[in-house]
Amino acid sequence: MVELILYVLLGLILGVISTRILYKSLVIQLKSDIRDLERNRKDSEYRFMLSNASGISNVLMRENPEKFIELYEELEVEDSRIRNLSKEQASDELKVLTNKYPYFEDFDRSGLIRHYSRPLGKYEYKSLSDFYTEIVKFLILSSYLHRHQEPIDLLSDYEHKRIQETLEDLKRYDEAEENFSF
Repeated sequence: MVELILYVLLGLILGVISTRILYKSLVIQLKSDIRDLERNRKDSEYRFMLSNASGISNVLMRENPEKFIELYEELEVEDSRIRNLSKEQASDELKVLTNKYPYFEDFDRSGLIRHYSRPLGKYEYKSLSDFYTEIVKFLILSSYLHRHQEPIDLLSDYEHKRIQETLEDLKRYDEAEENFSF
């Protein structure tokens, strides 16, 4: 009888120990899964913001290419300024933007999140360019704080060159359109 009680106690102790070990391994796995999900969510949001910025930049460039070049150059200066901020200062600036746009969907003026789009042409240029500036600033700050030591070079020399080439293409297109219009 004493042996039976000892076997039962030993079984209970081993059961508790193995359950605890299993529980700890499950918690570790769940924490890892949660980190992966959070990283994927942030990456998806970041890619959405890049797509959104690209769409808005196309509208802005088509509407007024010279103004867009000026805006792009102003953003290059802003990018340099952000690179020189401390993490705390950058975090404070990002908080200002996230307070202005408390929900991620607030950045979606064109309807990219939904499966239909709204025309961006209904916004006046100044309003849309200010919004574009805030998106790019959000991307730079997010990149600086969460993805890399240095911000992703959204405003690279390569991109600047491509914008200049696109501007030249647009001018040629407009000239051709004027010459061949009836």
